[in-house]
Amino acid sequence: MTDELAGYLASVPSSARQMMARALSGKSKSPRDAIRTKCLECSGFARDEAAACKVWRCPLFHLNPYREAGK
Repeated sequence: MTDELAGYLASVPSSARQMMARALSGKSKSPRDAIRTKCLECSGFARDEAAACKVWRCPLFHLNPYREAGK
């Protein structure tokens, strides 16, 4: 692990650190897990913010696992 990566992971909230480490190492359990991680990162690691995402220009918008279907 590089110093830059270790420094970034140290800034990630502990509740999401393991998931982020897996995604950044290319060892996500599934593509869905990587998408979940990116949506969470984009929303400042706040699940309620990820669920309220309105960034329809994002390529992952329709795949956001935190949003309710159809919203």
